[in-house]
Order: sequence, then C-alpha cells, then structure tokens
Amino acid sequence: MRRDGRFYRHTGGFDPSQLPLAVLSGATGILLMGIVYGYVVRYVPFIYLNLVVLIGFGYGVGWTVGNTVRKGKCRNRTLRDLLWLVAVVFALYVSWVTWVFAVFGHQHLILDPRSLWQAIVFIGRKGTWGIGSSGVPVSGILLYLVWVAEAIILAVMAWSTSMDKDPGPFCETCGQWVTPMAGFPRLGFTHAADRTSGLKAMAAGETDPLFSLGPCADDCNIWLSVLLEACPSRKHLIVLTVTQTVQTTNAKGEVANAVTGIVRNRLIDPETCARIIEWLQPSLPEPEEADDAPKEPEPVVAASE
Repeated sequence: MRRDGRFYRHTGGFDPSQLPLAVLSGATGILLMGIVYGYVVRYVPFIYLNLVVLIGFGYGVGWTVGNTVRKGKCRNRTLRDLLWLVAVVFALYVSWVTWVFAVFGHQHLILDPRSLWQAIVFIGRKGTWGIGSSGVPVSGILLYLVWVAEAIILAVMAWSTSMDKDPGPFCETCGQWVTPMAGFPRLGFTHAADRTSGLKAMAAGETDPLFSLGPCADDCNIWLSVLLEACPSRKHLIVLTVTQTVQTTNAKGEVANAVTGIVRNRLIDPETCARIIEWLQPSLPEPEEADDAPKEPEPVVAASE
C-alpha cells in the first residue's frame, strides 16, 4: 500500500485471543487432509487423478491459511507469510508420514523428522510405483524430481489460494474486516477525451474523475468497475477500489476478459462515499421483472346491447 495517507495499509496487529484458536482449527483440518492425501497417493495408481488430488490438497491448505488469517484478525503480512510456510511444511510432513506408514504395510509409524527423512531416501532408492506396462519402479533422481515438483505445486497452489482469500482492509475501531457496501460493474467516461487523464488521476488517488463516469454501452469492450467496501459502522473505514476490464474475442469467437487494477483500497470519507453512490446509482441496470410476476388484470369491456 502507498504511504501518503490516502490508501489503506495494515497496522501489523492480530487478535491474540482468536489467532491461536484459528491456528489450532486450521492445523486440525490440514492434518486430516494430509492423511487423506497420503493414502490416495499410495493406493490410487492413476497419476492424473493424483495430480487433481494434489491440486485440491494445495487449494485446501491455502483456503485454511486464508481462513486462519481472517478468523485470527491477522493484519501482519510477515505473520501471514509465516502461517503459509508453516502450513505447507506441516501438510507435507503429515502426508509423508502417512504415505511412508502405508508403504511399510502399516508396520512402522515414523514421526521423528530425521528417521522419516532416512525412510524417504531408502524408498527413493528402491521405488514404489512404475510407469507403463513394464512396471519397472521409478526410483533415484527421477523419483526425487517428482517429489520436488509435488512439493512446489502444493506450495504454489496454497500461496495463490491464500492470496485470493485475502480479507482486505480491517477497521481497528470496529474490530472487523470490511465488507462490500456498493458495486457498480460497467462504467465508462462520458467523454472519451477524459479517459487517459482520468485514469491517471484515479491511480494517484483522486476521486473527482469518478464523477465523469456513466453507464457503459452494452457493446463496449473496455469498462471500469467501482467497488466500495466499509466496516460495519459505515463511517470509520470506507475504501474504494477501481478496476478496468478489457474484453477481447479471438478468431474462434472465444471471449476473454483481462482485469487490471486502477486504484485499490483508497480511503474515503462517508460524505464522499455518499456522493459517489448518489452519482453512480443511476448507472445500475433496472431489475428485470420475473416471468411469473403477477400481472395487472386486463379490463373487461361489456358488450353493448
């Protein structure tokens, strides 16, 4: 976040009464996911299915980290990154313990990290699964590379998912995360000449260009979206985010949207917020009437005698 006072930035705090409970709850979830993943890798012989499960495992770990950050009211970036790192290491450890336990026929439950490492190296030299009809076990450097790739995929998936679940700004007065207050999805500048200067001004934190926006035509391929988020009181913390969407269509007729940020978490006061909502409210499309909505009865015209 910028440091000129116009943009929100975390204070670096957390809730000491809630974070330990959130961490404990998250660790329990990762423990269960790690056990399931370890058994799936051991007993499911389909590599593509294993890959799908691995991606799901990484998503689950990342979701757990994001949920822990939210419940623990953690506004400390370093602590959040540390939670991600610990979660990934713990997830790998649990899955390895489970997998090795299954490989050894449920005879040896190895919890000591050093002994576990020695068991992994031993298994790596021998191999446990093969590729193709020959059934020759994959071992040595190739197997080690597969395991490294597995760890990387898990870590990256967990990281990206936890970032997607970033709860955003936190109101220190209310003690709560902000929630969406109002959103305006398809906007454009009423005068095309104002576009370049308006985008630059918004990126610098100016709010005046917002009052040059209006509804975007249905066939436009570039539009802006405005999101207002606020704390429960709707007065202690209000932030503004503006994004730009560029829509393209390829030769096959496939449509793709590229979204870029113009301004994120710009601090605004309640009065400015009210003015923005009042100005942009008419840009929202009118709600369509449901087909099953009750209709006005048609007048009955009596036949003349």
